Amino acid sequence: MSSRERERVRRAGSRLIGGFLGVLTVSVLLVGMYEVFIAPPRNVNDLSEVEIIIPPGLAADEIGSLLDREGLVDNAWAFKLLGKVGGYERRLQAGRYCLGPEMRDLDVLKVLARGRTGEERVTLPEGLTVAQIARLLAERAGIDGDRFLTFARDPRLADSLRVPAGSLEGYLFPDTYNIFWQMDERTILRQLVQNFWNHFEASRDERAAALGMSVHQVVTLASLIEREAKSEEERVLISGVFHNRLRLRRPLESCATVAFILPERRERLTYADLRTPSPYNTYLRPGLPPGPICSPGISSIDAALYPAETDYLYFVSRGDGTHEFTKTAREHIRAKRKYGATP
Repeated sequence: MSSRERERVRRAGSRLIGGFLGVLTVSVLLVGMYEVFIAPPRNVNDLSEVEIIIPPGLAADEIGSLLDREGLVDNAWAFKLLGKVGGYERRLQAGRYCLGPEMRDLDVLKVLARGRTGEERVTLPEGLTVAQIARLLAERAGIDGDRFLTFARDPRLADSLRVPAGSLEGYLFPDTYNIFWQMDERTILRQLVQNFWNHFEASRDERAAALGMSVHQVVTLASLIEREAKSEEERVLISGVFHNRLRLRRPLESCATVAFILPERRERLTYADLRTPSPYNTYLRPGLPPGPICSPGISSIDAALYPAETDYLYFVSRGDGTHEFTKTAREHIRAKRKYGATP
């Protein structure tokens, strides 16, 4: 090929590339003009209309196609092109979002790039264990339950949060929380523990000291009360029984502590269950277990701090959510026979 022919080919290639870039530039300008001047106004704060989950690993064009199918963007191709031009293409984050159909494509890109995921109001009831809380948050907020458990049982994290134990069991305060979808597990744990300290204020700390109890002992006792008490009125009575037994150095004999160590939840315990070896088995060991068996609410914490003054040493379930309280072993045996309690 002569030099003149090579020059003609080069110029033709340049014109072709120039034409392509020109078309691309015009396309970008058209998309930008459409977004700015033609597309109907959208409200970026209106995030309550449609819930959408962006799975991890999706490319920008796949995200655009997903949003297009849901009617949340005008056009998948235009969405991808706008993302590329605006520098959003590689910043789009997986997560759970609530997007309003009135939002512009550019607004959607900004939300996905910021990772502004939808909030979930999650209520943690009283009496849940760390493992139960992990499962609930995995279902409601898409967190990694295994990571949550690992961090909740990390002594270093517990120490950093002023929790006087090797795990956060008992210190994840029951309440209703606003939690973002797939929120960092450590951030959630810090929020829950901080709420505990917000409630365990100076007056409760002083009351614990007056009883000769540490915060950890109060929370541990409160967790037993939480799992044993079914009616609000009986919390202080159950607390009174436990305080009496602690003072007399008698085993607490709390079925809730045995249930805590069993691998599966059971409606009724057996005599064999009561012989399960564990520091948490209060039938075999006197005093409080090493730590809480669940997260108690403020009512159970206050019951642990302010027990009823009573001579009761026993209580047995009537089967209707209430208990019969007795003072002697003979009375307790009669009550168990009366209500068919086993063991």
